[in-house]
Amino acid sequence: ETLSADPKLTFVGAMMNAAGADTVPFIYAMNGVSNINNPNQNKIWITCHSGWPTNLEVQYQFDPLTQTGEAQLVGYPRYEMIKNSSAVDAWVSKLPYVTTENQAEYKNMVIKATEYYEYTKNPVGQAPPQPTENEMAIVTSTLNVAIPSSVDSIKPGLFSGYTYKEDGAAEPVAGITSDKYIQTILLNGVDEIEPYTFKECTALKSADLIGSEFIGDYAFDGCTSLEVATLGAGLEDTGLCPFKGCKVLTTINSLDADYLCKDGVLYHNTGNGTEIVECLESRGDKIGSYSVGPDELAGVTSIMEEAFKDCDKVGKVDLSSTT
Repeated sequence: ETLSADPKLTFVGAMMNAAGADTVPFIYAMNGVSNINNPNQNKIWITCHSGWPTNLEVQYQFDPLTQTGEAQLVGYPRYEMIKNSSAVDAWVSKLPYVTTENQAEYKNMVIKATEYYEYTKNPVGQAPPQPTENEMAIVTSTLNVAIPSSVDSIKPGLFSGYTYKEDGAAEPVAGITSDKYIQTILLNGVDEIEPYTFKECTALKSADLIGSEFIGDYAFDGCTSLEVATLGAGLEDTGLCPFKGCKVLTTINSLDADYLCKDGVLYHNTGNGTEIVECLESRGDKIGSYSVGPDELAGVTSIMEEAFKDCDKVGKVDLSSTT
């Protein structure tokens, strides 16, 4: 190979072990100093692929201007993709562990699992053969995505098909639509959840944001099936209305003592007082009364902008006990 040819190397294997901790090879590949080029080549890092059935792809993204980088999730399997029988062959063929010898086997595993899953949702006609646990795992992995703790960020628009403009407005990403099938997301890592990251993921029911330090504006906008979210112990701040449009969300658990959700109102102890982050749109409908305050708001010192946006079932807010 000449010096002009950039090297390529992909690790295929589990990114997390059975206990949920990141594996040693994955940590090594994403540690920021394990680049595989020589000094006369562009900096290149190992690409990690989690293999069957989770099929996550993570790349280390390096900025030569700032000389900084981050491990970024750049790919994951979507159910809408694997259930499309005409597209399965092309998708399977691009998996780094698939060869010409086993391509047909993996394709048949995907088709067998998706056909059975579709039948369970609409059991009409003769039931297809029941897949094995290993075969069915490909469907489960598209509906329930777990991101390792060594992942720092998510490729913009990967789940929602949206990024954002300088003025904060949502901006569609060409060629990507929101994932309408994903049901649960577990973020062991991802320091910052950018605005609109999960916008209009309408089947999402549960979000565990264990590793995130910041949740951006409208991060879960329009997740109309979201019922429960868990905030991690390291959460430092949020943007505007992170759970906007989550009309059935009634439970936000927090591993961080500075955050508390009670009766559909999310509070943040800023160190200088108690701030209302957001009143959930389920307040007055599925949780709590139509009237907010005054007793429950005692000690509140600030209210984030748009905190009561689209709370159509709230008829009254009494701030007389706030300071």
